[in-house]
Amino acid sequence: MARKRWRSLVTGMCLVLPVVVPAASWGGRCATGLRGDKAGRFETARPLPRRSALRGVAPVPTRNASTFVTDHFRLLWGDAYDRSDPDWADADGNGRPDWVDETASALEYAYQETVDLGFPAPYGVGNYYLDVYFANTGVEVYSTEQGQWVTVTVDSSYYAYTEIDADYGVAYFVFNDDFSQHADDERSVLRATAAHELFHAVQRALGYPWDDEEQVSDTRWRNELWWFEATATWMEEVVTPDVDDYVTYVQRFLSRPEEPLNSQDGLHEYGAAIFPGFLWLRYGATDLWIDVFSNAFDEGLESALRTALDVRQGESLEDAVAAFWSLAAHPEDFWPDGEQFRAPAVPSLARAASTLPLSYTSSPSTAPGRFGANLFRLDRAPETLGVTFTPVNPATARLAVSRAGSSEIEVVDAPEGRTDIRVSGEAPALLAMVNVGESPLDFSLLVEGPDGGGSGGSGGCFVSALGL
Repeated sequence: MARKRWRSLVTGMCLVLPVVVPAASWGGRCATGLRGDKAGRFETARPLPRRSALRGVAPVPTRNASTFVTDHFRLLWGDAYDRSDPDWADADGNGRPDWVDETASALEYAYQETVDLGFPAPYGVGNYYLDVYFANTGVEVYSTEQGQWVTVTVDSSYYAYTEIDADYGVAYFVFNDDFSQHADDERSVLRATAAHELFHAVQRALGYPWDDEEQVSDTRWRNELWWFEATATWMEEVVTPDVDDYVTYVQRFLSRPEEPLNSQDGLHEYGAAIFPGFLWLRYGATDLWIDVFSNAFDEGLESALRTALDVRQGESLEDAVAAFWSLAAHPEDFWPDGEQFRAPAVPSLARAASTLPLSYTSSPSTAPGRFGANLFRLDRAPETLGVTFTPVNPATARLAVSRAGSSEIEVVDAPEGRTDIRVSGEAPALLAMVNVGESPLDFSLLVEGPDGGGSGGSGGCFVSALGL
């Protein structure tokens, strides 16, 4: 999947959901729709064994296909592409459309970068070249199930998707022939999309059979697929840091911090990339991710995250999520693209509320779901804050506080009653009340100075509520 506009609705992995794309500025990151009803699914060609690559010859059952074989990929396209599209010109005269060459280069680059980071090679690449079909160009594949030739197509709303050929145990990809509906700089987005889609094949190689509807129930998939899209999205940032197509999704994600972290709506799961990005930046990149992916299928995703954090960091998942949300309230102090996360969709992340003492009560629309948060900004906060937490129903919460300009965080349990939390410094304080329970967190909150009042000689503490 790519970063600015993504896809999520046709087949395979750019994962799953009946996504509704809200506006022309959003593109389907992945074209990976509901697994039981994948509109773009077709019977693929028999994979080409790496030991007997026949360059320029596409084996049956494909037809109307030109091919280009690289070190790890075989790219197939038809002759019905738009010859007026400059991306499909042959500028260097090598006999191939430029879009094909760009895709080949992007995939090989992503392959090398990903393997160099310590991840395994994409699923099936040890035995076969990974096929790449260019949709909407007229390339056809014979469907034994339908008993007829099927033209490979994908809706213009989507960039690409990843699938698994279960008969041969190998990943393959379908790329749109045109990104112009959602991307001004199509070739840059193509590079990011290649990194995203390739990582879906790496996820499969790490042992989680996300394509298998018998082993992974729809209920489980709905709970866990966000992690697969979020990590593939962050890999765009790792492989193509100059392409910031994912930022609009992060802006939307941060505008609704109260949503459960694992929510999926075709947008949220891509914006959630900054959570695995937080783990990547804070805890040491590849190793923790590999631990999670390697154990997620057997243990469940949440258990695998919990174990990886405990074994490697001695930290609970609850504390990690709370720390994440406090930093997410001032993302420019932690994430490389953090300044962009604020604008234009959420220019400040904050709205004026009152002065200390602050009194707040959640509403049905703002009560945080599991691993969601309510965020607050205290522009002039004392070093010690008295926070009185009153849940409406029995609840489990974490309280995290950090200061603008710093990535240092204080995290404490939020039991019912008053908790004093200290965070040194004079910069604005960012407070996150995070739901680490199963039910929505309905609560009241009172934030005071250490003596139960305002902020002393500062003349009052101006407070802003984030995402309320």
